[in-house]
Parts: sequence; C-alpha cells; structure tokens
Amino acid sequence: MTQYDAHLYMILYPNQSLVLSQLPPAEFVLRYSYGTTSHYEGKMIFAELDINYRNPYFPLDEALSELKPHEDGRPKASKYVSSYRILEHVELDAIQQVFLCNADGTFMAMEAGPYTPPPEGRADIKEDFNIFVEVTPLTTIVLSRLHMRDFGKWMTGGNKFLSVPRLFYLEMNFDLNSFLNRFHDNPFVPSPIEGIHPSKLRDAILDLKAKPDQFTKALTLHNALTKQSYRSITTGLMFMDKDHEKFFPMPSLDKIEEKNYPFFKEM
Repeated sequence: MTQYDAHLYMILYPNQSLVLSQLPPAEFVLRYSYGTTSHYEGKMIFAELDINYRNPYFPLDEALSELKPHEDGRPKASKYVSSYRILEHVELDAIQQVFLCNADGTFMAMEAGPYTPPPEGRADIKEDFNIFVEVTPLTTIVLSRLHMRDFGKWMTGGNKFLSVPRLFYLEMNFDLNSFLNRFHDNPFVPSPIEGIHPSKLRDAILDLKAKPDQFTKALTLHNALTKQSYRSITTGLMFMDKDHEKFFPMPSLDKIEEKNYPFFKEM
C-alpha cells in the first residue's frame, strides 16, 4: 500500500480546527473547497504545524495511529483532532507556514519574517488609526491608535478587562481620513470595510479621535473576511501571546501578481 506523509494543519478561518491529513497543502485546499459534502464556500486561512508538535491537550498520537489510507489506496484527506481552543494550545514555534486560500482553490503560502514597527512619533500613528481584524479566537474588527505589535501585546496581557492567551490577527489598510472627507461630501459613500455601515465607521473614528487616552475601539464583533479582499491586508499577519510573536509579512501586490497570478486574480 502506498505510504503518504502526514501533515498537521491548524485551520484558522472560517472555523478553528486541528486536522491531520495525508494530503499536501495544495491538495488539502482543493479538498476543503470542493471535495467534501461539508465544504465551506469562501475563503480559508490555515497553518501547517510541525508534525512532531505535541501538547497534552491534543490526542495527536492516537489520531496519527488512525491516519491510514483508504482501502483502495487513496490518501486519508482529514482526521480531525480537535475543534475547540486550538490556538491557545499551539506554541508559536510549531507554526511553519500560513496559507491564504481563495474560494476557487488558489492559494498563497506565506513564510515567517521579522516585524518592524513604524518609527516612533510617526504622524499617522497619532492622527490616523490602524484597523486590525482579529481572526481567532476573537473575531472582532478593531480601530486602534496602536501599531501591530503593541496591539497584540495589549490584547494578550495588557488589557485586564479583555485578553486572550494567544491571538491571530491581520492589519488592514484603509485611508480613514480620505473616507471621512468623502463621507462629509456624500453621506451615502460606501464603507471601505465589509459589514460596517459608513455612518458607524465615521462615528467610531471621531469618537476615538476625541479620546486620546483610549487605545482601541471595536467596530464590529464579527469580521467579514469572506467578503473582504485579501488586497486590503497591509503589513501582514501576526500570531501573538504575552511572551512571543510570529509574524508573516504580506508581499506587495506587484510581487504576488508576478509570482502567483492565479491567486492574485481571485484575491
């Protein structure tokens, strides 16, 4: 019988799951998008973990013993290990790659890299705001005067009223001052952020501007990543806990188009 390599995948969006599979990432994406009656129609984000990673919370050795090819020789596509409190029990060093996937099965593999915070005193950190999309375990879209690293630290230990052990989140790129100007001229201008009414976005920006001692303001409790283009991701993707970070820089659109046109066309 054909022997297949085992892969350990952590699905980050649209749900949380830890999954063993005998499919490599490209085939796993297609299986998830098309090859099962329970597939999710839309974007998917997942990470490949070190197959040797172990945590007592997960029955990984038991699940691996059941990861066997089908009787006709086909590889086992998925063996679910857990679907609850996944990221909390995954050390960041175990994360090897992250994959952004389109609904049509095209995908982009992302590699970890260094995060460089913006220069101290940069004007847009004081007068403009950043927008972070919390993907898991929270799903909130947040307006913040913090940069990406400080936001993660705030959400994994600095905020005594709302914090999580680990957080996976993205930074989105929107020109909020331009939006305010356009909204002033036309209150029917569409919101640049899916799922947020333009007047609510305007009110949130003005409210945070009026409170210089407030770091963050929630815009919506549920992100709409399925409808929001990956093109709006700036800086990159971050995994954070109070002691560690793992950052995956987002390539420029020009580089994505050059290196991975099928993904670029659908993103």
